[in-house]
Amino acid sequence: MVSFDVESLFTNVPIDAAIADLLTFVLRSTYFNPVSAVIANLYKESFAEQAMTTSFYEPRIWKRYMDDTFTILDRENVDDFLQYLNNQQPSIRFTMETEKDNKLAFLDTAVLREPDGPLTTSVYRKPTHTDQYLAYD
Repeated sequence: MVSFDVESLFTNVPIDAAIADLLTFVLRSTYFNPVSAVIANLYKESFAEQAMTTSFYEPRIWKRYMDDTFTILDRENVDDFLQYLNNQQPSIRFTMETEKDNKLAFLDTAVLREPDGPLTTSVYRKPTHTDQYLAYD
C-alpha cells in the first residue's frame, strides 16, 4: 500500500492553469448546477450595463429580475429597442410583451397604468393557475 500527499498544494497551484481549469469547468458544466444562475445573472447585469451605455433609446425604467425585465420606454421606440437588444449578442435573444388596456403582467404582478399616470400593482395569476397545491404533510 502507498499513500501520496502533495507538499504545500494550496501555495503551489499554478494560478493561470487553475483559473483556466476553473473557467472550463464553470462554462461547460452549468446545466443543473446552482452556479449556472449566478453566472447567468452576472452576465445579464454586464450585458444590460453595456447595452444601456450604447443605446440610442434610454428607458425611463429598467428593472431586472433574473431574465425578466420591466421597462418603461417611449412606445414608438419599443420595436427598435427590441431589435437593438437582440443585435448585441447572437446567443442572447429577447422577446417582449407590451401592455394591453394599460395593463402588463410582470412575474406574478399585474402592473396597471392609471389614467392620471401613476402605476398600481396587484397579484397576477396566469390563466392556467388552478389554486391547487400539494399538501405539505
